[in-house]
Amino acid sequence: MHRQNSMKYPYRDHAWLAVDRRGFVAAFVTGGEGPIPLSAIWFSNERPSLGALPKRAEGKMLVACPAPDMYLAIAERGMFVYDWSDVHEVLARRRFAYELVSTPSVPLAAVELPDDIRSAVQGTMFTTLNFGEQPFLDVRKFVECVERPQ
Repeated sequence: MHRQNSMKYPYRDHAWLAVDRRGFVAAFVTGGEGPIPLSAIWFSNERPSLGALPKRAEGKMLVACPAPDMYLAIAERGMFVYDWSDVHEVLARRRFAYELVSTPSVPLAAVELPDDIRSAVQGTMFTTLNFGEQPFLDVRKFVECVERPQ
């Protein structure tokens, strides 16, 4: 369910948010390359600061990472964190999917988000998935996305 779209792809590392079937929130970090759902592109370009959300949980890293602070900071706000880790891989080892890198001890429900963020995130729902149960997630199989031109 993916195709090139006329929407402008942000060439910087961005995060966008989505909601799973339980109503929990995940942040997806693009690495400047990962696909972004059309419903989340504005959030990626003009996102409110996730750092402004209060800490509510402990974050747990699931993969080795030289600089885990950003991932842990997001998980501490209750969000599952997926990263487009292919940006660090050679072509033959790429999975073409977001990788689950950090989980919260207490997940954040979308209904708990401030109004401006909640209204944006509810446009990107994965109604058949539970975040945290998929170690790799190819979002292009579920929603139409904007992809970085090759």
